[in-house]
Amino acid sequence: MLPERVEKTIEKYGMLSEGQRVGVGVSGGVDSVVLLHILVKLKERWNLKLIVCHLNHNLRGEESLRDARFVEELAEELGLEFVCRSLPQDAKPEGVSIQDWARKKRLSFFEDVVREHSLDRIALGHNMNDNAETVLMRLLRGASIEGLKGIEPVRAPFIRPLIEVKREEIEEYARAHSIRYVEDSTNRSKRYLRNRIRLELIPYLEKHYNPSIVETLSRLSSLLRRDARYLEAQTTEVFKELAVVEKDRVCFRREELVKLDDAIVTRLFMKATERLHKRRDLMESAQAEQFLRALRGRRPNVCISLGEGLYLKRAYEEVVVTTEGAPEPVMPEETPLKVPGLTTLEGTGYLLKAEVTGRPEVFEKDRCVAYFDYEHLPAPLLVRTFRPGDRMRPLGMSGSRKIKDIFIDEKIPLEERRRIPIVVADGRVIWVAGIRQSEDFRVEENTKRVLRIELLREDTG
Repeated sequence: MLPERVEKTIEKYGMLSEGQRVGVGVSGGVDSVVLLHILVKLKERWNLKLIVCHLNHNLRGEESLRDARFVEELAEELGLEFVCRSLPQDAKPEGVSIQDWARKKRLSFFEDVVREHSLDRIALGHNMNDNAETVLMRLLRGASIEGLKGIEPVRAPFIRPLIEVKREEIEEYARAHSIRYVEDSTNRSKRYLRNRIRLELIPYLEKHYNPSIVETLSRLSSLLRRDARYLEAQTTEVFKELAVVEKDRVCFRREELVKLDDAIVTRLFMKATERLHKRRDLMESAQAEQFLRALRGRRPNVCISLGEGLYLKRAYEEVVVTTEGAPEPVMPEETPLKVPGLTTLEGTGYLLKAEVTGRPEVFEKDRCVAYFDYEHLPAPLLVRTFRPGDRMRPLGMSGSRKIKDIFIDEKIPLEERRRIPIVVADGRVIWVAGIRQSEDFRVEENTKRVLRIELLREDTG
């Protein structure tokens, strides 16, 4: 009997404990309605408190209202509390996938219900066929083990007691017990990939290749979940050791990651996306490969959009998954250097403090301080940021070098390069602040008046 099989699934995966408060997501379709009837049968044995939960997306006009009324009447017939939320008509923004939008709204609804009604679990009606469709859909789109393991039987607070039951068995149970339900007309539309897989691909595979393809895919899913659990446990320990988790970013040291196997590295990446509250199954093969390429590639500075509001950045030995995108290039106007005084280069976060002194007996050995022969400096001195093609003649050298090459040698991250103040005299770069001073206008033995410039951060200036 189906209720006994479902109870075995519940016990197998530890879905429920006695005395729990369980919300049942009921759309009105056969799967969720049969699930509700079975849980009602098991309610006394498990001492469960059941609450019927329904979200009306308001996408199908009168049909959506019909579904909501049907579920409310069903809850009343069964003597169960009913919780419903109706979204405004035309609530879906333009250009957004209906499936993604609806999924996010359902998740938000269930999270609210769990919190407001102190629920322990939310039971959903996904079945074996749903799982097979998910595996095939992700296979067609290109997924890793993480995607091909399919729908999780348990992912707190969600449980799926029908995950080991085929759809035709559910429909047969409904017929045998005269259980009424409603049908969503969009389930027959071939506009959506999942529907085409259900209506066309799986029947074709059953007819021409494997009559038990749904069971086969379910078994594959189960085996991959087992392997994924082991890798996940290993990754969790490594993540605790190597990841630095901040509000909007998760940081790793590249030298530590390159020692690890790619199977662990890609899971570290996916765990980082989870910590930033993004859907893990959306960060699959393509994004994980981008992470590996950035990690093991020769480019020391990388910023890549991963989609879903996430970015991947590498700045030499730091690799970061973040919700902070690439900043707009800082291109402030050239600013005259105040001598004496403090000069702010808007948007860089830095100040330059300039003063004229006598020639010191001892020069500070600090890269944030530069000295120049003031009597030979042309006026005005200007401050700006890096421009492509900039060159300078570094102190102690006879020839010039590209400033870009100096940045690379010094391992200055790309974002930082856009902020570093550059002091220019008569069109010549004389100081890349905090990095390198020019041979031009250097202090000589006979220099009497010296311009001292110090690089400060705005918060310390």
